[in-house]
Amino acid sequence: MDILRPHEGAEALLRDTLSLGPLTVEDCSQPLRMPKMDALPKGGAFIAVFAVRLDDEVDPRLQAEEVDLVVGPGLRSDSAPRF
Repeated sequence: MDILRPHEGAEALLRDTLSLGPLTVEDCSQPLRMPKMDALPKGGAFIAVFAVRLDDEVDPRLQAEEVDLVVGPGLRSDSAPRF
């Protein structure tokens, strides 16, 4: 599931579609302060990290971008809806 700009229904979508608990849904919704990894109760993990991209619009510089991943049994990228 790819949610770049979460909307009002994003939390319900994450909770209902991926069966994520309230703390994991909150972690997906809030800005990342530091990288983290949490084990999920039904197996798998929630991983939050920073990716780096080159922003060269004015002056070349590196920008940190948050990336949140949920990995585990039964989750396949080819079967997940894209939003």
